[in-house]
Amino acid sequence: FATDRSRFPAYRSYRFRAFAEYGNDQVIEVTRDAVWVVTNPAVATLDPDEPGRVNFLDSGTTMLLAAYENGFFAIRELEIYGGVDKIEFTPRKVTIRGGSGRRLRVTGSIPGQRGDIAMTRRVTLESSDETIVRLAPTETEPGRILTGGTPGTATITATTSSGIQATATVRVRDVLESLEIRPRQTELANNAVGRFQVIGTYQNGKRRYLTRYAEVSTSNPSILQIESSRRSYGKMYAQSTGEVQIQALDPGTGLSSPPVTIRVNRAP
Repeated sequence: FATDRSRFPAYRSYRFRAFAEYGNDQVIEVTRDAVWVVTNPAVATLDPDEPGRVNFLDSGTTMLLAAYENGFFAIRELEIYGGVDKIEFTPRKVTIRGGSGRRLRVTGSIPGQRGDIAMTRRVTLESSDETIVRLAPTETEPGRILTGGTPGTATITATTSSGIQATATVRVRDVLESLEIRPRQTELANNAVGRFQVIGTYQNGKRRYLTRYAEVSTSNPSILQIESSRRSYGKMYAQSTGEVQIQALDPGTGLSSPPVTIRVNRAP
């Protein structure tokens, strides 16, 4: 290795460089050609996109190994320090309606350090009953939860790689009875962007917008595309001319809306 350093703070990353020395005293960097291994994935993991970069997850020790051709290798023990001693949910208690969801945040505190550290991406989340509340993480919302179709109370547990835990209580009320999808436009020009809303009706007669939480599909994505990213909720993108149907689904209950026809015309 190009460095003798072996002690690193948790929740950081470091790129190691590996070199091979040949009999003619020639030294060549082989970072991208070596096979990298960490022996304790609870403490550190390898970055899949950058050879030699190690992401430190929590306090503890691990062996780092870089192997090269003909069986030669370099190995070093790494000590990771500064892990959290406590984690907690924000909020700890949540009440939501059927067919909806929300984002939970997990923060941690490090002994002797001011302020909290964001831990949502660094913990394992588990629901005590996915028929009530299920995990539905996205790239932008790793702590996203959705209702599972049954009213009641479920516990969400967060666990760090070193075993520290926190819990949140989620109560689901108001049973969803039906879904309706309402497009603002039933005709679009090619390459145009349209919008729609998904509305849920509950057993008590109340109606709520559920666009963010419903799964919306199109019968032909090559004509009309619907993305599920956070910035694209309620948007549909005309790709080519033709006629398609769109439909909304609540993944928890399995309820679906009646399909609606959208026509994409050639742009003037």
